[in-house]
Amino acid sequence: MSHEKLEAPRSASALVIIPIGGMVAGLTVGLFLARTGTPDELERLRVVVKLGVAGFFTGCVLILAGACVQRSRFSSLGGMIGFVAVVGLLTWFVIRILFAVMA
Repeated sequence: MSHEKLEAPRSASALVIIPIGGMVAGLTVGLFLARTGTPDELERLRVVVKLGVAGFFTGCVLILAGACVQRSRFSSLGGMIGFVAVVGLLTWFVIRILFAVMA
């Protein structure tokens, strides 16, 4: 029997940086789009908040994806392609639902 040595999980404080970074990136893009968009201030605020929330949840999906990759080592290219497809669909679904709710 061979025993694989388990790697120590990352600390939670290090993982929190990813969604916060996504939120900051979303807010930055939202601010840029709001500056070049309509003169209506409520519409500008909606764009900034919408993209900030989408960035945050995209960061959360990336954390979940990273956890899944650490748990199972992919030994085939097909497994990795399937995983990337599932993460892409999950990200699209989360963003689509958020945009529908915030519309």
